Amino acid sequence: MSKIMKVCIVLTVVAFLAAPAFAEVQNVKVSGDIKTMGIYRDDFDLKENDNSYDDQAAWYQSIVRVQIDADLTDNVSTCVRILNERDWDVETNATTDMDLDIATITMKELFMAPLTVIIGRQELKYGSGLVVGDPDRNDASTGDSITAVNYSARKAFDAIRAIIDLDNVTIDAFTAKINEGVAATSSVGNDIDLYGVDVSTTIGDIPAAVYVVYANDNQSAAGVNNEEILTVGARGSKAITDALNASLEVAVQIGTYNAIRDQKAWALDAAVDYAMNASMNPIVGASYSFRSGANTSASSTSDQEAWLPLYEDQTQGLIADFLFDGTNYGVNSNCHIINVNATVEPMEDLTASIDYYQYLLDEKLAAGSQTVGRLSTTMKADSDFGSEIDLGLNYAYTEDVAFGLTSAWFNPGAAFDGVNDDQATEVVGSVSVSF
Repeated sequence: MSKIMKVCIVLTVVAFLAAPAFAEVQNVKVSGDIKTMGIYRDDFDLKENDNSYDDQAAWYQSIVRVQIDADLTDNVSTCVRILNERDWDVETNATTDMDLDIATITMKELFMAPLTVIIGRQELKYGSGLVVGDPDRNDASTGDSITAVNYSARKAFDAIRAIIDLDNVTIDAFTAKINEGVAATSSVGNDIDLYGVDVSTTIGDIPAAVYVVYANDNQSAAGVNNEEILTVGARGSKAITDALNASLEVAVQIGTYNAIRDQKAWALDAAVDYAMNASMNPIVGASYSFRSGANTSASSTSDQEAWLPLYEDQTQGLIADFLFDGTNYGVNSNCHIINVNATVEPMEDLTASIDYYQYLLDEKLAAGSQTVGRLSTTMKADSDFGSEIDLGLNYAYTEDVAFGLTSAWFNPGAAFDGVNDDQATEVVGSVSVSF
């Protein structure tokens, strides 16, 4: 027997043995998206013409994602998505590599028909994202090198999720690891763990849900609880008429804050929208959001009454939500937010929107120089925090390609003194393609 024939026989045997491993895959789908953004910002320090980087900054950034979904046998599927986010002309190993974004194993009808279990890096968002939606909140992005981190697409948690679908009830339980302190590192004991249960149902014609989320943060010191926060909430929506819809969500927080203080805070989101029967399909809406705040003169051992944003994924104004990130700074916490909005379709495939936000502090901030979110400024003891107008245009060029343009203006209120009280501006143009 010739050497060539022997090699052919060996290759045939190898291919035959390998065939069963590939036969288990029933379906493979490759998808993804690419988004390029041109961003212009001016006076993001609320100070005009001070010659800092906040004045008239302009740059491009891109977000690229590639996703592979594979359906296996016996109700088993997998999903892997990789992601790159980069400011243009930034060429380093950290900015040009592809990072793991999603990696999940999904098992349906596991042990019993109603049970689905999802294990691995996955996105978690409940309701409008008041409590759980983004591991580093939507106004930040840990580990990213992009400048406009509030536009980051990173939303995934390392989590295990169990979903039980009954006739009229869905029970969704999860545990997520926000930070892992292991013996091989200096952060031993500095774990941050998140646990939650969301139970949704329909009562008559009202979709409703109740949930419990427990955040256990040990980052203050090894073995010492920094925060143990229990959030309990309920949400629901109602179609009052065919055109008028209303929604409501209320949540309270209790537990231990900063090891020695009792957490006592609450939040509320209420909204209505009306789809008018007219040309251009106008929809008008209004909403009110409340996040309790803390009195800045309270002692270090008194109750902590400021709402903790935890892992929220909401945008209450493109500029304000980015600038005033954090607890008790007037957007994600310690605020009353009134929003009036409208959308129209002036032509086929084109959607235009406008949002107006008014921000009022629940508790006035201390007068004097301080850091408020990302801004170092001087404050006055006044509840008028400011207002913002956001305009948006979105054009669906094809089923796969879309163009976007947004403009935003934040006007500081009387709480800001004459040093930092100039209008901040942002303009973002984008083109995105999905495949």
